[in-house]
Amino acid sequence: MQRQRVARHAVLLVPAAILLAGAAPGATPAPKAAAAAADPGAAVLRSFAGVWNATMQIASPDDSPPLVLNGIEVNTLGEGGAWVTSDFRSQVEDRPFQGHAILAFNPGSGRFRRVWADATSPVFWLSEGTWDPATRTLTLWVETVNSSGMPVRWHEETVFKDDDTRTFTMYVPGSRPTDAAAISIIYRRRKEGAPRPEILPVPTPPTPEHALVLRDAGAWSTQMLNRPRPGGGSSSARGRETDTVCCGGNFLVTDHLADSKKEPFAGHGILGYDPDRKRYVLASVDTADATLEVHEGEYDAAGDTLTFRFDAADGRGGTTATREVLQWKGPDQRTLTVLAPGVGGRDQAGMTIKYRRARDSGPAERR
Repeated sequence: MQRQRVARHAVLLVPAAILLAGAAPGATPAPKAAAAAADPGAAVLRSFAGVWNATMQIASPDDSPPLVLNGIEVNTLGEGGAWVTSDFRSQVEDRPFQGHAILAFNPGSGRFRRVWADATSPVFWLSEGTWDPATRTLTLWVETVNSSGMPVRWHEETVFKDDDTRTFTMYVPGSRPTDAAAISIIYRRRKEGAPRPEILPVPTPPTPEHALVLRDAGAWSTQMLNRPRPGGGSSSARGRETDTVCCGGNFLVTDHLADSKKEPFAGHGILGYDPDRKRYVLASVDTADATLEVHEGEYDAAGDTLTFRFDAADGRGGTTATREVLQWKGPDQRTLTVLAPGVGGRDQAGMTIKYRRARDSGPAERR
């Protein structure tokens, strides 16, 4: 698994490591039957959906009793059941605690991937692993660095005891030959559904770099234009995106839904800023490609643009150098352009999305 650098906190002291194997609030859409049947990960993702009560124990670094917390997790399937998102709420040290996650299955690799973001760190965690159907266990591995900058690796196990009960355990390296259980959570399905969400004040961005992306909080109307390679016709779709401040202002969570003649397009993302790497980091998944991807980007103040560079699958078993350029045009307009080499090696726009802020829309804390 590609190493993903995350926040440099001591492992045992980071509530951020509550990597809740699941997923965000909202109604659960019906999966597309054909896609679900063809995707062996679809049933696993569905098993997480719903509202869960959580009882969490965080181990102490000494022999003192563990810290016990209670919370509620709301897990929602993405469009077509291709991913599941989580919204977790609790109280840590008498302060509201929020975490957000995306869990997706990659049919190509046969592995699950998840990102987890929360209020304790400006950087989200990336983990990857496999499902054991015999024991109904999802095992995910995290590779990161500790507070001293040294590489560390730990794993998490989610075990379904039955359809309405599951446990989560995070094991971290310790002084003993076996890993230590730093965090354990017992989940029980909540029959009464989700409680009314608490409306929280809009937090102050932790850094000027965070303020750059949090300015997009609110509702947007979108116009998407796809321009395939020569020989194919273009297509367009209108949609709506809702961007919400999450996790104490550390992240912006995005939900995009657009109607097209072929089938609806949906996407979900988490955007943040890594102060150590001085890069913007985006985790996203959509119905065009259900693979959960993580990309790094750089901001250019002169052009008010944020550019992500990565290698994308070219559909022929290889990859092609790709750029996603997000350009702001004032507080209420922005454009996203996806560029890749075309004829003669010159970059060509394959997709463009134009955003306009919806009326009566303004920043809002995630609820």
